[in-house]
Amino acid sequence: MLNRYFNHMGKIAERHGGVSNNYMGDGCMALFGWDDRDRAAERAVRAAVDIQNAMVSINNYLDRLYHRQL
Repeated sequence: MLNRYFNHMGKIAERHGGVSNNYMGDGCMALFGWDDRDRAAERAVRAAVDIQNAMVSINNYLDRLYHRQL
């Protein structure tokens, strides 16, 4: 499940110009602005909003399989 989660969230970060840098337990850190500083904070916030929205599908998946949500 964590691999699926990290893969999905990493793609969202990449879509907004970020890169997954570090995995800590069930969390991951993405960096924005390391190669292009233009509007890095805005891109990070937009990625965070998309990640929150993506949690709906992740929770639906978890609910179907395990009857649990994050």
